Amino acid sequence: VRDVTVESFSLELELLSTNSDYNHRDMCVFFGYQDPSHFYYVHMGKTADAHANSIFIVDDADRVSIAHYRTDGTPWDNNWHTVRLVRDVETGRIEVYFDGVSTPIMTGINHRFRWGRVGVGSFDDIGQFDDLELRGRLWIEGDFMGPYGVDFADFAFLASRWLEADCTESNHCDGADLGGLDTVDAADLMILSEHWLGM
Repeated sequence: VRDVTVESFSLELELLSTNSDYNHRDMCVFFGYQDPSHFYYVHMGKTADAHANSIFIVDDADRVSIAHYRTDGTPWDNNWHTVRLVRDVETGRIEVYFDGVSTPIMTGINHRFRWGRVGVGSFDDIGQFDDLELRGRLWIEGDFMGPYGVDFADFAFLASRWLEADCTESNHCDGADLGGLDTVDAADLMILSEHWLGM
């Protein structure tokens, strides 16, 4: 979803896998997206294994499963299915629901990325997406610590990374490089101050 960055959210959508059936038939939902090397994704694969049907984090390294619970697989067929992804950045909780069932098919807890973009796709396959509904709290630039807007906690976070350089190598210095200029400096402080006490 372009130009929308959220903290805690609920995403519900319809998915249709149009791929022929095989063990890794999949559809994916991406979230907490910072850049191509820093994000989460839910891989809903037909059969679970070390690289399929799990919640993953990509943090400047190969993907790592962070699922605490997951089913043995996602029952893809040639019909539309409803998926709901719930993310709570305060608790770190991640829950994935399939076809309106009240028990999640996957759960995990992780605090690494407190905000980011969301998106849809597939790891290896083709499919269709429809009726996407995203509800959540928009991220305000500089609100690193959440959930109450840009305040002294966020200023302290920025200060703790003051003058760090080579930020493209470290997830933009954990987000403190707001201006994207590869260092944490006065330009980032200016962006933070523009949103001071903003909710």
